[in-house]
Amino acid sequence: MNNPFFEAVGINENDRKQLQKISRLLEIPTKRLNYYNENCILPHKEDMTKIQRKLKISKEFLMLRMGIFDERLKELI
Repeated sequence: MNNPFFEAVGINENDRKQLQKISRLLEIPTKRLNYYNENCILPHKEDMTKIQRKLKISKEFLMLRMGIFDERLKELI
């Protein structure tokens, strides 16, 4: 899983136009989206809210796809 964040939100890392389109839709700079992807970290609260609302992706789905498990998620599984 080389691009866990991008894969989870449906971004092809080789498609710069797609990344820019998602960036505009979410109102999150591409630099920050790249940061989340490269460091395999969840977006901070404000960005997570934008992703949930505009892409209809839950935090739990994103965590599962990225391989990030906390106690709460483990209990849900």
